[in-house]
Amino acid sequence: QGFIEGRIKEVEAKLSTAQIIDPTSLAGEDRIVFGATVDLEDLDSGAKVVYQIVGDDEADIKVGKVSISSPIARALIGKSEGDVVNLVTPGGDRELEVLAIRFVESYSVRAQLFAIGSQWRTMTDTLVTPLNSSTASS
Repeated sequence: QGFIEGRIKEVEAKLSTAQIIDPTSLAGEDRIVFGATVDLEDLDSGAKVVYQIVGDDEADIKVGKVSISSPIARALIGKSEGDVVNLVTPGGDRELEVLAIRFVESYSVRAQLFAIGSQWRTMTDTLVTPLNSSTASS
C-alpha cells in the first residue's frame, strides 16, 4: 500500500507540472530545440536517422524519440542545419551532420497525459476500494 501511495504522489506531481508543447508553434526556429524532429546523417557510415527530442517520459528510441536529457539530445540542442555534431559514445566517437530540422505535430504528449491520468485512476481505485470495503463491512 505504501508503494501505491508513493506512486500516486509521483503521478500527481507529474500531472501538476505537465505542459503541452505544440512543436508546430516552434516552426521558424532555425536551431534545434525541445520538440524538434531532426534528420541526421552519420558521416562515417552514411546511415541516416530521424529523431524527435521529447521529454523523459515520452522517450522511446524504437520510434525515434530521444529524451531531452540524453547525450545525443544534449549534443544536438542549439545546432542548425549543416552543423556537424561530435558525439562521444561507448562504441567510439561519431560525427553526425544535421540535414534538416522540422517541427511536426505530435499527439504523444496528450497520449502521455492520458496514460498518466489512467494510471492515477487505477492506483487510486486499487487503494481506495479495499479501504471502502473494510469500512462498509464494519
